[in-house]
Amino acid sequence: MLDDTRRQLAQQHLRQSQLTLKELAFALGFGETGSLHRACQRWFGMSPARYRAQAV
Repeated sequence: MLDDTRRQLAQQHLRQSQLTLKELAFALGFGETGSLHRACQRWFGMSPARYRAQAV
């Protein structure tokens, strides 16, 4: 359930927010940006920066 909630919030913030990836990682409860990167690879099949670029 936590992973699903993080995925949904990450999608929203990567599409709409101006948060840096570091700020987003900490807002989602990750201890470092590398953890966000690995989660995005698992959820979306790409890095958070690439997901953000494609969502725009």
